[in-house]
Amino acid sequence: MAGRFSRRVRGSAKAHGIPVIDCRRGEKKHQIAEEYLATHTVRRGVFLILVARAVAPVWDVFRSAKGIIRHLTKKTAFIGVVRLVRAAWS
Repeated sequence: MAGRFSRRVRGSAKAHGIPVIDCRRGEKKHQIAEEYLATHTVRRGVFLILVARAVAPVWDVFRSAKGIIRHLTKKTAFIGVVRLVRAAWS
């Protein structure tokens, strides 16, 4: 996750007692949530935050001094993906 966003998500999660789990590639996020639910009681709302990275297209944009787009370069990069897992509303 990007620096400021990551710090804010992690800080808010810490303040509210919500665990943040960094996941690796290939891990089944729904299984992690199911295992967590089996061992913890949860209240209504967000009870777990799963953080992963995924490959996505990213564009480098080069502009002139006047702000006109001069050149676009497409590349792939890893981006942060956040999954907020919440309890069902009843």
